[in-house]
Amino acid sequence: MINITLPTDLAEESNNNWLERANIALSSNDFTALGELAFELENISTTTVEYSDEKLWKNTLARAKGCITNTEEIAIYKSYINSSTSREFADEATTLIQQLLYMDKAPELVIINEGILMMGNENLSHDEPLIKVRLDYKFLISKYAVTFDEYDFFCEQTNRIKVPDEGHGRGRNPVINVNWTDAVEYCKWIRKKTGKKFKLPSEAEWEYACKAGTTTDFSFGDDSSKLGEYAWYDENAFKIETDMRQYGVNHVGKKKPNPWGLYDMHGNVWEWCEDWHIDHNLDHYAKKGAKGDYDANYDGLSEIVKEKKYKVLRGGSWDFDANYCFSSFHNQSIPTQKSVNIGFRVVIQLANEDI
Repeated sequence: MINITLPTDLAEESNNNWLERANIALSSNDFTALGELAFELENISTTTVEYSDEKLWKNTLARAKGCITNTEEIAIYKSYINSSTSREFADEATTLIQQLLYMDKAPELVIINEGILMMGNENLSHDEPLIKVRLDYKFLISKYAVTFDEYDFFCEQTNRIKVPDEGHGRGRNPVINVNWTDAVEYCKWIRKKTGKKFKLPSEAEWEYACKAGTTTDFSFGDDSSKLGEYAWYDENAFKIETDMRQYGVNHVGKKKPNPWGLYDMHGNVWEWCEDWHIDHNLDHYAKKGAKGDYDANYDGLSEIVKEKKYKVLRGGSWDFDANYCFSSFHNQSIPTQKSVNIGFRVVIQLANEDI
């Protein structure tokens, strides 16, 4: 049975087996009953319960959000509207329904816990000594790169011209031919539609999610001969002997995920990050804290970037070799660059009250 809990002060005030009835309603998907129970909760509370996400949704049925689908949650909100005599409340529930409908069109997300990243790789000639990065917040990152399905929907909703796939295919393929600004505009749009703080990942967030607690060249170890199990890269998607059915960009999620459940962090398409590109130099990072610590929210240490020319690209792609797919490899390109091997994924930084 699905269980939800009630704040202690409210639970003590309920003398009608509220929790038991709520859990029965949840387990039987009785959305009308759930709506009625939500309003009953207001009546048993001695505190003022406002029609707000903070008070009503989070303190009651939000406990069950991890156990129900967006469609089921929409049904709950609809039952709230049908039970409500408040225009303000009905309007808010309607807004939440619209946000959930857009979340169904948004990329699937995976939660990443806070921690420490040792950024870089001392064994690689193109990287300098490791830099300690503190991520003191949780965040969500898309399980896959943003797909053509998701980006085409954005284009349709905003009357934009759809980007060409140049014969690589659309649907569940990662979107390509998007520059950095295109990716940012997508984030702004989905942020507005869902009420969630979508953005591009910082370079530190991207590498932290890619490494998934590992310190090896790849998230699965150091053995590049196993890369084909996890990535589309030149050996299986580009070279002349490649099976032409696999040539170029491939559907997301067809390879093995990294330890945190993220797919295609190695290969398939390069992924835009929000940062301006800088060299991995301890002197640069030391400007933001002792011993090289710096805040991952900070956009590329911009005060020490003398010429803002390039944005960061991460992950390697279908037409690059294994060396470019290392977890720590950072590439760069001008923000206006569009290519058949460049896409992006998104993140949502979480405040404590969002968790």
